[in-house]
Amino acid sequence: MKGRSHFALIAVAASMLCGTPGSAAELTNVKEAYGIVRERLVYVEARLIQNFEPCTASVTGTPAKGTGFLLNDEYVLTAFHVVREAKSGAKQCLLVYRDIARADALVGSAIKPAGLGEERLQVGQQDVAIFRLAKPVPGVKSCHPISPEPLPEGATVFISAYDAEGIDVGQNMPVTDPQHYEKKIISNCQTRGICEIEGAVPGGHSGAPVIDQKGRLVGVVKGDRAKVQSHFEPLVGLRSTLLNYCGNAGPTEEQINACVGHAIRKLSQKEDIESKKELSCRDGKSHSDAVELLAQDGYEITGFVYHKEDENNAYGWVGAVEYNVRPDGRITSAKALLECGPGDGNGGSVKTTLHGHRRKVLDKRDEAEIRDRCMKQLDEQGRP
Repeated sequence: MKGRSHFALIAVAASMLCGTPGSAAELTNVKEAYGIVRERLVYVEARLIQNFEPCTASVTGTPAKGTGFLLNDEYVLTAFHVVREAKSGAKQCLLVYRDIARADALVGSAIKPAGLGEERLQVGQQDVAIFRLAKPVPGVKSCHPISPEPLPEGATVFISAYDAEGIDVGQNMPVTDPQHYEKKIISNCQTRGICEIEGAVPGGHSGAPVIDQKGRLVGVVKGDRAKVQSHFEPLVGLRSTLLNYCGNAGPTEEQINACVGHAIRKLSQKEDIESKKELSCRDGKSHSDAVELLAQDGYEITGFVYHKEDENNAYGWVGAVEYNVRPDGRITSAKALLECGPGDGNGGSVKTTLHGHRRKVLDKRDEAEIRDRCMKQLDEQGRP
């Protein structure tokens, strides 16, 4: 374990049970973030049609528009208000475009009856909707990872979105590339139920995916009457529901607890440590030195003993072992003093070895990190 960082050890310990590697490096800019979502980012149009009309790109009428995200090859995640319009006797034609500047941009469609409940596509009570395409989209298979925990205030998130207000595919209007944003969360998502971000993104970005620095899906951009968005709907409370659409309900609590317990036991195992020192007393002068055991950051010493070896030494000795104790009771170092007294210069030397044990000290932050890694790795194992 020597030389590895605190959180690298946690990643290794969690992966020992789950059988998957540790997390990739965190995303640092919008370009990296867009690389994660590019193949899944879609533009969504919702148009009302009569029962006899086909759902094709030639459908007329003013559409509701927004950005969507391919949760997998069949299901599209977006904002509920983009697809909620209803009218008696009409159905919704949902058209999904990817890389909309291309000729083959239309990658899927769906027809949903207008109405209440599941027919309205809403997930939970939030401004979040999911709908199934008539045919799977080639090249997108697995379910994108969804964060299992709420993000704290100050966390960085990334948003990629089509400027839906300026797009009308049916009228062949100029199409712009997706817009990208890096934002900070400025409210406690867990307390308020929605997440507020610094500044705003332009209108027309409703339904855009929000991802964290680990590349996980954490939210959907929420609509705003002022036609600017400064909030997103967190998905942590909808995680199990969304994973069910992928055919993966996620790991059970029993599996998670087993993984966490295994990782903690691995990290808490005692390691043998020792330190040696030899002090020469041959010069006949009084002097001293010390042999010391250091626990290192994040560790504590759980036991130690010293062993003295004299070599024809009548003037050297080892003092009592002293140790440093933190306010929380953890021992972080142990030290034994070696001394030479005045003599005739034939005092030989005194050798001492301190033997001890150390173990890693885990706090609540470490345990939360272990749990997060276990859930992600178990998800990856069970994902189709």
